Amino acid sequence: MSEQALATVDNKNDYEARALAVQAGLEAFDTSLLAAKAIADKLAYTEFVPKAWSGKAPELAVAIVKGAAMGMDPFTAANALYVVNGRPAMYAETMAALVKGAGYEIWSEETTDDSVTVCVSKKGSEIIHNATWTIERAQKAGYMSNKRYATNPQQMLYARALSEACKRAAPEVLAGLSSVEEESIAVGEAEVKPMQRKRKPAKVKPNDMPEADAAPVVGGVVYEEAEIIEEESEETK
Repeated sequence: MSEQALATVDNKNDYEARALAVQAGLEAFDTSLLAAKAIADKLAYTEFVPKAWSGKAPELAVAIVKGAAMGMDPFTAANALYVVNGRPAMYAETMAALVKGAGYEIWSEETTDDSVTVCVSKKGSEIIHNATWTIERAQKAGYMSNKRYATNPQQMLYARALSEACKRAAPEVLAGLSSVEEESIAVGEAEVKPMQRKRKPAKVKPNDMPEADAAPVVGGVVYEEAEIIEEESEETK
């Protein structure tokens, strides 16, 4: 057999081997997803998961699989992972915990209301990855619409610097995940809103007296039960 023919056979064998590997990987993922779904079906309807996952077993199952790939148990994944603007994300402090667990050291070199610098380095390595976030940088990035930059600028700058430094130093640990702070602030969303009372015009006829058990009527408005508006949080945990 000629060298060209042998090369063709080798290429075919390599292709088939890769195809089999891909198929095996997909089958393993499917098995993992089914197992995660069985767990999610039980967890999603309990009070042991955040409201973001409540009643959403399929979404929680995917989060469990993603977390398992990063070494998290189902409970940890449910409380650590979120979906912001269609992308999986986690809080900066959770990123830091994973990075530290992988053998990295994290420290701050500057922490003020105007500027925060965070450094990350593998233990025993002389390479240091750092990230600095300042109020000026946050303004240029359009993040100042978030009121927390006015009330707690140091915490917000720290979260951004921490997540950026962790992603630079340990991309293999975070598997491409963004921080909740990064994803939510980038589009000017994700502020946790307090409980609000939803109001609607009261249907009160002249000379009608409200019943004893009726909702209170003030100025022609009925005040009903509070409605919780859920959105992603950009505050660090």
